[in-house]
Amino acid sequence: MATWRDLAKDNRTAANELFALERWRSCASRAYYALYDEVTHALLQAGVTMPATQANPKHKTLPAIVAANLHLLPLQRRWRLSVLIGDLYRFRIIADYLPSVTLEEADARIALGMLAQGFICLKDVP
Repeated sequence: MATWRDLAKDNRTAANELFALERWRSCASRAYYALYDEVTHALLQAGVTMPATQANPKHKTLPAIVAANLHLLPLQRRWRLSVLIGDLYRFRIIADYLPSVTLEEADARIALGMLAQGFICLKDVP
């Protein structure tokens, strides 16, 4: 059985592979999901209860959930992480639902950078 951390690792690997293949939209989408999965792991480690009938947090409210509940992290890092997850979520929406909006190499590179920063924010979570 896979864990949220396993999913995060798989999606992070996929994001990097997709970047190498010049699949900018898919790269940005996987970058978001990699951080989403790692954040979900951290929230569960912190004892945060997930919404009824779900094993994971809702995407739109995740930045606020992180900011208010992820007490395993210092306040400044928690707020930084909530901004990163919100920004990556916007990239994912563009990548997956807005074909008329351009998403190019530079955008995918930014998404990977935000992903790396998010993982750095979470480095102390067991």
